[in-house]
Amino acid sequence: MIRNVESRLRKLEAIQAPPAFRRIHMIGGTNDECEAQKQSMIETGHADETDDFIFLIPVSPPVQQ
Repeated sequence: MIRNVESRLRKLEAIQAPPAFRRIHMIGGTNDECEAQKQSMIETGHADETDDFIFLIPVSPPVQQ
């Protein structure tokens, strides 16, 4: 196969991989902290752009009066 076709096929397979084969990363903190940690993980190779990221951002409950 031509290399270009092979690389396209690999990308398509990665995108269409079953959810069981996709990596999920859970990150906690503020929205800015989560985004920064996500970018850091991608830059260092610990995560890929196609991975799923779940941000755990704490919120205060509404005040009842």
